[in-house]
Amino acid sequence: MATLTNMTLSNIIFLEGKPEASDKNDILRLEGFKLEKNEENKALRVTLDFHLISPKISLLSVRYCLDYSYADDEDLSHLKAAVILAHAVPLVRELVANITMRTKGKIIYLGTINTNDLYKDYQERQKKQGTDAQPQTLS
Repeated sequence: MATLTNMTLSNIIFLEGKPEASDKNDILRLEGFKLEKNEENKALRVTLDFHLISPKISLLSVRYCLDYSYADDEDLSHLKAAVILAHAVPLVRELVANITMRTKGKIIYLGTINTNDLYKDYQERQKKQGTDAQPQTLS
């Protein structure tokens, strides 16, 4: 089985402008999913870009890098996009909670996040833009 060895908050940016939220709920949206596989070192780096879309803030963009080690391609066959996202979403939640507590702004609430749906939404938006999302299995 692939082992998560490191998680790094690589970027956090508050962007100007109005959020695209279609309702009054706070939404976490996956904007980027990039895989870098190093066969020689048996390492996989996954870079995830998230946007927090909320009527309470302009727009929050967050990038996390997750590093995995693996013994062989069999290990990677079990590592699906939804599993990778499940490793990152608690970090995003924690970051949002910390921002909320440290500022005088309104509370940002992220409801239940289904990582399968989060990834499917990303794939659908990529298809509309004419680019392909990464496959859910990484083997």
